[in-house]
Amino acid sequence: MGHRSLGIALGNRAMQVAEMDATSSGHHLVHVAEFQFGEPDSLQEPSALGQKLAQFLKQHGFSASQTVIGLPAQWLMLKEKTLPPASAEMLNNMLLIQAERDFSLELADLTLDYVPGRETGEGRAVMLVAVLRERIQQIRSLADAAGLKLQAITATTLALANASRKDQVLHFGTNGVELATCDSDGLPRLCHVAPGSVFNNPEGRPAAVQLAGELRRVLALTQRSAGAAGMQVWDDTGVAAALIRDLALELGMPLSLGEHFEGVAVEGLGSAHAAAVAAVALCQFHPKLAPVDLLHSRLAVKPPAKLSSRAIWGAVAAVALLSGAAYMLFDWHQSAVEVAELRQKRDEMKEQIGTAKSFIERVNATRTWYDRRPNYLECLRTITLCFPVEGRAWTSNLSLREDMRGILNGRAVDEKSVLDVLDQMKSSRALAGVKLLQMRGSGTKNAEITFGISFAFRGTEQR
Repeated sequence: MGHRSLGIALGNRAMQVAEMDATSSGHHLVHVAEFQFGEPDSLQEPSALGQKLAQFLKQHGFSASQTVIGLPAQWLMLKEKTLPPASAEMLNNMLLIQAERDFSLELADLTLDYVPGRETGEGRAVMLVAVLRERIQQIRSLADAAGLKLQAITATTLALANASRKDQVLHFGTNGVELATCDSDGLPRLCHVAPGSVFNNPEGRPAAVQLAGELRRVLALTQRSAGAAGMQVWDDTGVAAALIRDLALELGMPLSLGEHFEGVAVEGLGSAHAAAVAAVALCQFHPKLAPVDLLHSRLAVKPPAKLSSRAIWGAVAAVALLSGAAYMLFDWHQSAVEVAELRQKRDEMKEQIGTAKSFIERVNATRTWYDRRPNYLECLRTITLCFPVEGRAWTSNLSLREDMRGILNGRAVDEKSVLDVLDQMKSSRALAGVKLLQMRGSGTKNAEITFGISFAFRGTEQR
């Protein structure tokens, strides 16, 4: 059964993706695509970019989830060191000290790894590699959001040089031109030669002339020459072969165009223009192709333990005892303060308590008017509520017997007002047997209506 790996070569504005299938018969390049993104979709928002990457992979038929990511040379900080022979632990400690001196950032802000070279009479050559820890965290978030299982993070062009097995490799990629070299000490070196804009001739100069000048400057800074064997060129941008020929003439050295890897055979590599990202994908099956792995760094920053375990436990016990004593003292002090405040409030509230007691006694003295008032008052209140508020009817006489039966005599401005009073009394639940006894004119000049109504008061408890 085949086993697939996904390689991603990151850049500032694009990433190249390749899916590699490893079977018993060899390696086959299945899919290659380029995912371009702008400023709003940068690694500063890795979760959003990861979701868009997941959609891109699905649309282009990528199915692998095991992923190796390659970084451009611009994102890496490299320092060459020569250290005396030492054990692995001693070597790590020396490199951490060197990194603290050489890099302006704090070690906590960096992810470190190194590539050991061969031992010579002067010692062991080592290439110290550093990248921002924030960048690694962004790449982790990107892979998680895209649903990918991140296996390693390496340098793209260094993986390409190892797969090619060439001492000098010039890579034309989406992030520009990068040069990887390896001298007799076995130490790989990597540098960014020119940005991708060099192909657009922004200064009106021929691309070959401008690129040759940058290469001479890089070789002069590193105090190295191209050598008689020349360079192997890998073109992942589709640059015309004429540019490679003109560049060879400008440099005065042979340039060979790469078509297949010397270390690992891969089908479908020649016409894909994806050599670098294919080499990154191969790192899943051949980990030695990745000289550095920033996901599994060999230089973990660990503060040294300055105290023995017995001293640490003793200090913990002492701190616990002191904390307990301090808490008890603080609790006692707080309790004493609360008691003093409560006593002061009690003394201040004595006058208020006396005033409140006097008010309560007065309220209790008037409560009988509401809680235990006689039915006569309730009857008067009920009849009063049956009269209109406009004053169109009023009472002239009310007689009420001990059995709460009574007769109401009154006057009104018209017959309608009398009937309204009669309807209100009949609708009251506290009154029963309401009857109109008489209703006639008063015989006076103002034409008032006199009326008489009989009723029985049943009490307020039946409301």
